[in-house]
Amino acid sequence: LGVANYNLGNKQMALAYYKKAIEIDKKYIPAYYNLGLIFYNDGDFATAYQWWHKALEISPNDVFIKTALDKLKAKK
Repeated sequence: LGVANYNLGNKQMALAYYKKAIEIDKKYIPAYYNLGLIFYNDGDFATAYQWWHKALEISPNDVFIKTALDKLKAKK
């Protein structure tokens, strides 16, 4: 539901669904990744980093998260 809402332009609803997903499953990496992506796309790199860093703590070998963080580092 988060992806669908974001694609429809309902960013606040997408954020709420991703956060709810994390409440239900603290290790649900796609929610952390997508939260980071929303903030990254908005230019809020500090918040994007926070979400992606949390994801990396949970799943240290996740290639998508590592790639996202590398992309973020290139922005600095």
